[in-house]
Amino acid sequence: MLVLLGILTAPGQWLIDVIFLHLSFLHARMCVMALLPLCTLAAVLLRELAGPRADAPITRRLALLIVAAPVAAGLVWSVNHIVPGAVVEALGPARPLPVDDRLAALPREVIRTVWAALVFLLLLALSFAFSGRSRPRLFVAYSLGLVLALHAFSYAFFTVNGAQAWSFPVPFRQNNLFMVKSDQLRIPAPDAVRAFHDRLEVDRYRSAMICDPSMFWIYCEPHVAFLWRLRLADGYSPGVPARLAALPWPASVRGPRAIVFQSGMPGPLLALLSVKYAIVVNPPLYYDLAGPTARGRLDARPEDVTIILNPFAIVPRHFLARAVRPVADLAEAADRVKRVVAAEPPTRIMDESVVEGFPVATRFAADGAIRASYRQDTIQIQVDPAPEQRFLVLNELYHPRWHAFAGGREIPVFATNAVMRGVLIPAGVSAVTLRFVPFISTLAGRLLSTGGLLLLLAGWWLLRRRACPPGAATRPGNGLPSAPRPSPVGD
Repeated sequence: MLVLLGILTAPGQWLIDVIFLHLSFLHARMCVMALLPLCTLAAVLLRELAGPRADAPITRRLALLIVAAPVAAGLVWSVNHIVPGAVVEALGPARPLPVDDRLAALPREVIRTVWAALVFLLLLALSFAFSGRSRPRLFVAYSLGLVLALHAFSYAFFTVNGAQAWSFPVPFRQNNLFMVKSDQLRIPAPDAVRAFHDRLEVDRYRSAMICDPSMFWIYCEPHVAFLWRLRLADGYSPGVPARLAALPWPASVRGPRAIVFQSGMPGPLLALLSVKYAIVVNPPLYYDLAGPTARGRLDARPEDVTIILNPFAIVPRHFLARAVRPVADLAEAADRVKRVVAAEPPTRIMDESVVEGFPVATRFAADGAIRASYRQDTIQIQVDPAPEQRFLVLNELYHPRWHAFAGGREIPVFATNAVMRGVLIPAGVSAVTLRFVPFISTLAGRLLSTGGLLLLLAGWWLLRRRACPPGAATRPGNGLPSAPRPSPVGD
């Protein structure tokens, strides 16, 4: 019911989002939410089908379980291999579909699914047929439980160890899992990572990746960025952030969950986002396999990869704006940014930045050096002190959970240029700290966590009280009510 409410109603979607701490349920991740309820329903079903003999002596139940095991294994084997193979062989090979070859396996999977449903219904019917005979009924329940467990494990084994998962050197072919041997995908050594960081100026600029779809079946950005610890403007996520999506991306580049470059790149827009280099992904970079040497395998180096310089002037990672113009919302800010990108050069945004919620248009001094230290959820900014206010812009994606502190107090963080963060530095201040504060660290988050824990403890106490009312005698060692003792003869 919770799954259906979450899919069909906006309040249900919000509730699920809060309960699962904003976990994305794209693709098969919906199974994460349904797994525990389905397991609970399966346990309840099997207990009901087992009937009263479920409390029979352990030796008798173990004997039935041993006999049921080969029966269940045979049924699962028929579901996975015998019946689908026989039907496909009888009907002939599946006709090629015009979409792509990943659908060629569809007839076999349909047969497998239908036969699995029929096996389940058959065992269910046998259970009802033997409702008056306790031992056969318990045997059928054990068989069904083993079928469910063995089918789950066999499918997991096939998903990981099937031929479709071992597609090296083409990763994730046909959107399957991708498994490799230990010598086919390596973790680069620190000096190799440092060489790429120096070549791409990672501390100062972002990069973007060009991934050939004929060589890399699906997104290569998340894997390569993690492997080499790169800062990218493109990539794959549960959804492209609304602010990033508001920028003028070509239709072939931005999808609902990813920004991907397969050939050319919008140079001015990427320059606005501080992208100085484009990297053409190839197998040495993807797998960190540059080739064999006398000392073993050699890590990939920048010279093994084609790196393209963005010809447009690059907006830096942080700068002091010379002027700000207030705008009402994201739509107005994005429209202004689009005009700047179209007119070129994108560095004009440094002369006049657009700020949401700023009171009035203002000009600022932009003198002085900026020294910044970026450490995950904390950013330390050092500037030369000045007698007047200045407006600092960080070319990092705005999020309302970022808080800024200067001069011993919190100062506001403004959404700037649609996708950036802006901070008004007070006069005389030389140090600014930005810190990401997640919801769970706030007072409301702590109260919610504490309330959930108290609710869980209260539920456990109420269930225990209901199972064992006050004053009821209990059997030693198990907490269960004991039967009343018979009165002595003559009482």
